[in-house]
Parts: sequence; structure tokens; C-alpha cells
Amino acid sequence: MEIFEKFQNLLYLTIYMKIQEYINQKENLRDYLLSFIDSQTDISYNYNYQSLLDFLESTKILKNRGELREFIHLISTLLKYHHRNNQNFFEKFEKIIKYLEKDIKQAFTNFERFLIFKNSKRFLLFLFHNDIITIDRNIVNFFIESRKNYCLYFYPEIKDFLDEKFRIKIEVEIADIKNFEEQRQTGENNSYLCTLIRNDSITEFISYVNKINLSLSSIIKVSFFETNKFLQNETSLIKYAAFHGSVQIFKYLTFNNIEIDSSLFTFGFCGRNPDIIHLLEE
Repeated sequence: MEIFEKFQNLLYLTIYMKIQEYINQKENLRDYLLSFIDSQTDISYNYNYQSLLDFLESTKILKNRGELREFIHLISTLLKYHHRNNQNFFEKFEKIIKYLEKDIKQAFTNFERFLIFKNSKRFLLFLFHNDIITIDRNIVNFFIESRKNYCLYFYPEIKDFLDEKFRIKIEVEIADIKNFEEQRQTGENNSYLCTLIRNDSITEFISYVNKINLSLSSIIKVSFFETNKFLQNETSLIKYAAFHGSVQIFKYLTFNNIEIDSSLFTFGFCGRNPDIIHLLEE
């Protein structure tokens, strides 16, 4: 009996160590990926990218379909929610996916690839243009049935699949949009007000809201160009400022007694501005 209990304890210990090893591996993978995505200099960019690749190769994650799926889903989640703190945000993800392209195509069908990234329109654009995902009738049907304005965003890519009546309807809407292609690449709300907030242009912001007599409690109109999950629903000015770390405009809004609730902390955390986070903590 004593021998059995010792064997059982050893078995439990071995299982525990395996689980802990797996958890540590996932945490390390997350940290390597985030270090690369958050790189601010060329030196850190190159170093963190190579460190990520070395880790992927050493752990053989790319050789296991389940592990590769989890990693791709992690990338998809970051694309939806992570703060875009630099101009080459999307380029970093593109670099990773180009490296994984062969493994991804071997592991997943065309529609499986699409479903993984379906919530990131801006990144889907890259995947379509680089033939990592091929647009077919299944994907177009998904766009048509969706309520997220996919057909507007991807009209140049899917127009050959649409009937004439639908094409005319979309072309009328697109005709009123300036710099359509540029705004697709940017993947953010294209309104002048949102641009001012993202750039934290406090002087121009105050002048503009006074000129059009805009309430500081106003809700930002949803743009189909917006590709960040947090901002694809109606958002208040102060939440938008918190999300983009626009501390001057954030302070101006709080000074004018704009109501703050607990949900604002999530937007402030994403914005990563320590001054805004400190104000919310207070």
C-alpha cells in the first residue's frame, strides 16, 4: 500500500510539473510576442523578432496543429484589442504571418484561416492581397450576411462576386468617401474629430467642439473603417481619448465634469498612458 501511495504521489508530481511546464511555455510565448509587438526601436525590433522565432523553433510549436492554432488565435486577439502604439503595428503582425505562411496553409483550410482572422478587417486585407487567404463564394456570403459593413470595406476585392444592383448601391456609398484606399489601410475612424483626439491636438479639439457646439458628452459615430474591437461600437469622447492615451484631451474632459465610470479603466489601460491610469485610480 505504501509503495502504491509513493507511486501515486510521484505520478501526481510528474503531472503537476508537466502542467506547470506547459503554462510557463505559454507565458513565455506571450511575452516574446508582446515584446516584439511593442518594440519601439530598430534594435529592439530585430532582437525581439529573432528571439520570438528562436522560441518558436526550439519549442516546435509550428509542428503541432493545435499549438499553431492557439498561437494564431493569440495573434488574432492582439490584432483586435491591443493598443496600436506605433505606425508599424500591422507590419509586425504581417512579418510574423509571412514567416508562418507555409505552416498555416498546410495546417488550415482557406475558410478556417478566414474564420480565425474574420474580426480584423485591416489584417484580412493584407491576407487577401498576399494570397494567404483566397476570396471565394463562402467568404463573400459571410460578408453579405454580416452586419459589420464588410462589403463596403472589401468592395474592391469582392465586387466581381456581387450582382449589379448590390454593386451600384455600394458604389454610391463609396463615392462620397475621400481617400477610401488610404483609410482602409489606416483602419481607424476617419472623422476629423477622432483624428484630433488620436493626435491629442488639444487646441484644435477645443476650437472644433466650440465651433460646432458639440457636447463633450457626445458619442462618436461608428465608422466601418474602424478595425479595433473596442471601438467598433458607439464610444464616448472620453473613452476614445483614454484608449489612445490622449492625456491633454482626457484632462480637459474630466475638468469639464464629464462622467467617469468603471468601464473607462479598460480603455485607459489599453491606452497605456500612466497619467491617465493614475487619474482613473484616484
